[in-house]
Amino acid sequence: MTLTKEAPVEFYVPGESSDFIITVKNETNGFADDIKVDDIISALTVETIDGTTEQAFSHWVLDVEANDPNTVITRTSATINEDIEVNIDLAPLDTVTFTVSGDVNQKAVGIIKNTAVMDFNVVTITKEAELKPELQSVSFEKNIKRWHSRRKLCCRRRS
Repeated sequence: MTLTKEAPVEFYVPGESSDFIITVKNETNGFADDIKVDDIISALTVETIDGTTEQAFSHWVLDVEANDPNTVITRTSATINEDIEVNIDLAPLDTVTFTVSGDVNQKAVGIIKNTAVMDFNVVTITKEAELKPELQSVSFEKNIKRWHSRRKLCCRRRS
């Protein structure tokens, strides 16, 4: 049984969508029953531009796919803002893929660390992935305009 977790694109842009992909694979010719997988997306936090810690994603969508119709995944029916807290009965040589696509907090500036945990046959496997902030460049231009005043200068003559 293997668990993998990745961020397909290493860097995020605040306010835009970023993904995490979690896969559970049965590499045997037998069924793997009662696999528990947890990845609590609602608990992900990120440091923000104002120095506070906030929720990393404003909202996210969870997509779950299995190739074999004999694989059973017990979960809620929600797909929006759903944490991954599932039990899986995984068919031989099958893979379950969880794709989390979330909109990153618009004020995010820190690294978003995400951990998935799989429990199977009294063995716990933990995998981590990170999203890093994309380096941003800021430029500014300053223009100085010369302003001329047309003032009449009067002079007094001394007598």
